[in-house]
Amino acid sequence: INECQANAILPDTDPRAQEWLELNKKYALEWPNISEKISPPADAKDWINTPNKYKKYFDENLKSPS
Repeated sequence: INECQANAILPDTDPRAQEWLELNKKYALEWPNISEKISPPADAKDWINTPNKYKKYFDENLKSPS
């Protein structure tokens, strides 16, 4: 499984990236850095073509695992 598709990466200057830049700025201060690669979840392939995952499932009230 590819970690990120090439067309998912936007330059910082692209207006479509603004939402993600703000999200990254906020959570980079709150969540720990990923420092090691682990195996993906068993159901990772089931989520590849799921549209709107961020809007459907992201909950900023959940705590990141420490």
